[in-house]
Order: sequence, then structure tokens, then C-alpha cells
Amino acid sequence: MNKETLIAANVDYENGIKRFAGNEALYEKYLLKFKEDVHYEAVIAAFETGDFDSLQKEAHTLKGVAGTLGLVDIYQSCADIVIALRSEKTEKVPEMIGLLQDAYKKTMDAFVR
Repeated sequence: MNKETLIAANVDYENGIKRFAGNEALYEKYLLKFKEDVHYEAVIAAFETGDFDSLQKEAHTLKGVAGTLGLVDIYQSCADIVIALRSEKTEKVPEMIGLLQDAYKKTMDAFVR
């Protein structure tokens, strides 16, 4: 993994390492495992089927994983989705899903560089 590329993709690399007790190799191992995480796909599937209860649950879970790993844009997008759903402002959700998709793509692209 290229640290500078990750930072350019708004990955909070330094704080991520701190969350893993300063173990950079372990942190990078879990960053790579994020590609296998199923919660992003679950968020998109719940949105596409209009299942806002599942969408809120999956976005909340993805937010936690992203926050732990320092994936700032994914974390913030999920936080916005959860807040909108909890306050029943579902009209904003399609735009927020688009922002999450952009953030996810940008982050995943940084992982492969």
C-alpha cells in the first residue's frame, strides 16, 4: 500500500495506525481486509430495494468499520445517511448514497495503487 496515495484519498493513516496500537503492518492488513467487507454492498442493496431499516443498520455498521480504519469519506457519508434516516429525511438519501459510492470508489482505487 502506498501511504501517500491513501492519505490523498482522505484516509486518516496516522490515526488509523494509532487505533492498532502503532502496528502499521496490522493496520494495513485490516485495510486490505476491508475490500472483503460486505456492508457496503448491503447498504447499496438495501437502498435499491427501499428497505430503509436495513439501510440504516448496514450504514451504521459500515460507519463503525470505516471510522476504525480512518476511512474518513466513507465514515462521513455513512454518518450522514444514518442521521437522515433517523430523522426521517429520506428525500436526501439518494444524493447521500451517490456521495457514498464516490467515496467508496475513491478509497478502493487508493488501495490498489
